[in-house]
Amino acid sequence: APLPGPAAATPIIWGDHVFISSTDARTKTLRALALDRRTGRALWNQEVASGFRLDDRSNLASPSPVTDGQLVYFLYGTGDLVAFDFEGKKVWARNLQKDYGQFAYQWTYGASATLFDGKLFVQVLHRNVPVHGRGRKDGPIDSYLLALVPKTGQELWKHIRPSEAHEESHEAYSTPIPF
Repeated sequence: APLPGPAAATPIIWGDHVFISSTDARTKTLRALALDRRTGRALWNQEVASGFRLDDRSNLASPSPVTDGQLVYFLYGTGDLVAFDFEGKKVWARNLQKDYGQFAYQWTYGASATLFDGKLFVQVLHRNVPVHGRGRKDGPIDSYLLALVPKTGQELWKHIRPSEAHEESHEAYSTPIPF
């Protein structure tokens, strides 16, 4: 199946649906797509936000979607986090950079959201100082783990990750795996 642009996300499958994050190279937008698993036909293709990439080595559609079988959640390097139902209707959306401060990564945010025990987890592990002009300048740059209500996107809790590391040593692009 043709995709509208480059991405680094892993597709996920639920029943007859294949969900994938993508960019659109022509419009420079971030896309959430659902494909028919049997035919590859696009079931829906929703614009999530403006954006394409911050550098020539990565793109803003690297996080993989995740689903609980009712809603599918897409996260992007812009901080845009959105939930769609399986028909492609947007249920809720928020932007983590607007809510918690600009990301401070050398390259581009790439962690995927995780569902576990009725919660949607999002990890942001970035520098404690601005880099390339990105990062909060009005307060501390904390790395954190969020737990959200999957049906609404409402914050349940936010845990700051303490660390004695400096600058780049704070950064991680990994996805949390509950155990």
